Amino acid sequence: MNKILQERFQTLQRRLLDEDFLSQQRTIIPYFLFTYDLKDEERVKKGIQETLELVLQARQQLTVVNLYDVFETVFEEDLEAIEDLLIDEGLDAVMDAIEPTIDDGVSIVDAFNRLAGDAEIVFLTGAGTAYPFLHTSGLLKRLSVSGNARPIIVFYPGKFNGTQLSLFGKHEMTENEYQIYTIA
Repeated sequence: MNKILQERFQTLQRRLLDEDFLSQQRTIIPYFLFTYDLKDEERVKKGIQETLELVLQARQQLTVVNLYDVFETVFEEDLEAIEDLLIDEGLDAVMDAIEPTIDDGVSIVDAFNRLAGDAEIVFLTGAGTAYPFLHTSGLLKRLSVSGNARPIIVFYPGKFNGTQLSLFGKHEMTENEYQIYTIA
């Protein structure tokens, strides 16, 4: 792991192990961002695993939820039909077909909550694998509207300039529906 990335994970670990971390998050919207360059994906996976093990040793409930798993959970009965539609009619047809379910928000929030279980803190991964079907911003917006209060640390392969996320440095979306803070 390169030195800067290692230092960022150490900062993240210190924050998560601070005994006041969970109580401090009750006063703000608890969404945090850990951006990284896609070329560091394997190093980030290793850092997530090390952080998970360290925090679990401190007896905090923490889990990892992959955004693509949220998508698969929402559409678990329709995945084969979605794949067939993608092959037969293309991505635009799939996006039109799934849009009503994605937009209703309830299905996504329910799937996320089912995958997160009783964890006090959630690491959200898989932003790149879920794209373009499900966006990090869409999930976080729907969670904030639903009253989610548990901290979510989003591991995001891209950049954040304070107002816009840029997935892989290519896809930009304005983030003005909720607040997100850089954690490390």
